[in-house]
Amino acid sequence: MARCQILSLAALALCAAGLGAAAAQGEPGFDASARYRIPLDGAPSRGARDALVTIVEFSDFNCRYCRVANGTIAELLRLYPREVRVVYRHSLLDPEDGTLAAEAAMAAAEQGRFWPYHDRLFASSGGLDRATLEAYAREVGLDLERFRRDLDSGRFRAAVREQDLRAAELGVRATPAFFVNGRPLLGAHGLGTFIALIEEERAAAEALVARGVARSDVYHRVTGRGLPRAAPVPEGADMPAIPRIDEGARYPVGLGEASHRRGRDDALVTIVEFGDFTCGFCARVQPTLRALERRYGDDLRIVYRHMPLGNRPESRLIAEAAAAAGEQGRFWDMHDRLFSARRPLDRPALEAIAGELGLDLARFRAALDQGRFAGLVSADAAVAARLGLRGTPAFFINGAPLMGARPIEELAAAIDAELARARELLARGVPRAELYRAATSSGP
Repeated sequence: MARCQILSLAALALCAAGLGAAAAQGEPGFDASARYRIPLDGAPSRGARDALVTIVEFSDFNCRYCRVANGTIAELLRLYPREVRVVYRHSLLDPEDGTLAAEAAMAAAEQGRFWPYHDRLFASSGGLDRATLEAYAREVGLDLERFRRDLDSGRFRAAVREQDLRAAELGVRATPAFFVNGRPLLGAHGLGTFIALIEEERAAAEALVARGVARSDVYHRVTGRGLPRAAPVPEGADMPAIPRIDEGARYPVGLGEASHRRGRDDALVTIVEFGDFTCGFCARVQPTLRALERRYGDDLRIVYRHMPLGNRPESRLIAEAAAAAGEQGRFWDMHDRLFSARRPLDRPALEAIAGELGLDLARFRAALDQGRFAGLVSADAAVAARLGLRGTPAFFINGAPLMGARPIEELAAAIDAELARARELLARGVPRAELYRAATSSGP
């Protein structure tokens, strides 16, 4: 099967955190089934201060796994603007000579610009030497002379090393390391793993609030009796569950945005596609889907949902542009143009396509400038993560999964099987308008 795949973050997580080896040798490690008392120590945070779920992140700006994980954390904050708070703490790969980027971040924090500087550091694809750190300081609007004095004097070096020492005393040995209301999640896991843990913790926190606990007290209440540091992990301790798709199951996949659907609402068969406009395999399968629409006519409905690969900014921008076209009733025209267009599809190229399609350009530009459809794209990506999808394209044919850009004969065989099943449901008296719900109701 042919599909664009997201980086295998589960493997990176074990490699980065070294959890499996530590548990096997009886060395101190974090038990995924336990809860830990992780102090916040006034560290930089973003998200609501009374959020029900607090994620404490131990990270290093020089760590490539942390850079991967940062995109996932940004997506979580878009998905849970009221329910999740992120607290950043330094844990250094090299506590002697590798302090400079962390010192620079603390200097930015002193000027009230920690998070813009944090984001710029993690967006970097190269080394973080002194000249680069100063260039980024200028980009985010820092007082450059003050910034230079802070680095020249080593003003924050002791504080950075103290944070790293505190992290080591807790048992953090590798980055990134996350604690979700005190529950450990080590390494650069994918969005679905975080969401599963956040939803568990949110439900538990809501129960506490219902019993009278103030939202602002939730973190201290749930972690107050947690373990103070890593300890030998019991043999056979479970790792966090990583969602995975079961190709033998059936899933009640939602239909997303109305403008992203093509075909009759009462079609006998609905194909929900999770795709990325930057994925070559998604582009390759589009003519196949068009041919299937011609073959099956009113019996087939196609639904497109967004799954930006690796949460790349360019993938998100293109997805938001498609949704902005959908706001003006031209999603499918934009969809087709995006999959057939030359790369790269940067902002000017997207605006040019919008102009060619006759869109109201002022309205289109405002939608992108304001991030009006960022939530829609994030919501689709979250559904994909919860399902356990690892790559694009991914299809659900009346809820039955089929992964990758399959040949037309294979997709047609799956559709034929679902048509037969749908007709059986009709014969049993299921109204045609209720077929999709009935066909997917056996899903997990």
